[in-house]
Amino acid sequence: SCGRRFAGADTNCSVSLLALALGGAVAMRSCSDSWKKRRIVKMIVLESMVLSAFGCAMGVALALPLLEFLSRYSLTSTVVVGQVTPEILGKGVGLGLLAGFLGSLYPAWIAAQLPPAQALRHE
Repeated sequence: SCGRRFAGADTNCSVSLLALALGGAVAMRSCSDSWKKRRIVKMIVLESMVLSAFGCAMGVALALPLLEFLSRYSLTSTVVVGQVTPEILGKGVGLGLLAGFLGSLYPAWIAAQLPPAQALRHE
């Protein structure tokens, strides 16, 4: 334990903590150096796809009740139809996922060009 019993205890404790911190930094650096560019690209694209899927789910969850409301409102009932077919829903979700995928390619490519530790820091 890092106590104050002896004059040298603080020094020993400080050296131990410093060694632990440096050891952790070296381990993190060696792990990040072994990462391939492909792994960084996959990580960023996967994150984008998860966020896109969440956005699509939220969009559907909010759009369906809003669509129902607008189709019953007299001003918009002639323009908005209250029925959504699975085909239309699938196209919308597919386009949302495609946009998320395409939108992630450039940032993933840029991150793959950086040193891994720096790419993860900007993540």
